[in-house]
Amino acid sequence: MDCIRCTTPNDDIRKFCRSCGAPLGRHCDRCGTVNPYDDKFCGTCGLALIPSLKSEMTPEAVPGAPRQYTAAEVDELLLLRMRLKPGQKTAETISQTDIDELFG
Repeated sequence: MDCIRCTTPNDDIRKFCRSCGAPLGRHCDRCGTVNPYDDKFCGTCGLALIPSLKSEMTPEAVPGAPRQYTAAEVDELLLLRMRLKPGQKTAETISQTDIDELFG
């Protein structure tokens, strides 16, 4: 199953993407089966797949959840840290807000 967020191929047994951590489908609240997003009923137990906080748990869907950065964003942050010049903010004084604004 390919991830709808980053298109990374994943094994069918996975519930979350191996690359970005996104859910790979709608999880049945009754039996835990991962179903494709366009399915309306669970293919294993027949439960209606109504979107819920549990079945659609992503960092973006949960208020206050920390942002998860991609590998490319982490590399860019590390390069930024190495390029800091005297008088600029140091890595110790860069806040999470400063980092979020870089990728906002």
